[in-house]
Amino acid sequence: MVNEEPDSETSEDDLRHFFQLRNFKYVEANGDTTSVKVTDTSWVDHFRDGTYSRLSLRKVKENEYVISFMESDNILRKNLSKPGDKYRYKILKRYQNYYLMYVEPVGSDVKSEFKLYY
Repeated sequence: MVNEEPDSETSEDDLRHFFQLRNFKYVEANGDTTSVKVTDTSWVDHFRDGTYSRLSLRKVKENEYVISFMESDNILRKNLSKPGDKYRYKILKRYQNYYLMYVEPVGSDVKSEFKLYY
């Protein structure tokens, strides 16, 4: 969790690289690893138990995008989000094997950072 939205330190090359990769992973709070497939218009989480969540993706700026929840067969995610819920992401910084990301549910005061591995 963070108190304020951090500034992005990404270059044009970093951003190009991000959207060319398509396949990422992140670590859940319980330690499980979730795989993510990102395209120009979608974000799909594939969870360890074989379930998924599908979200649409819309770029807002070169280093920011909003994903909108569409559907999930994952019990936790299905109960956490409803269709149309939006989450704003900002690409903060590129490291050797991950991007530092910022996420804020639209309409919420919750702000956090996480690592999106590639």
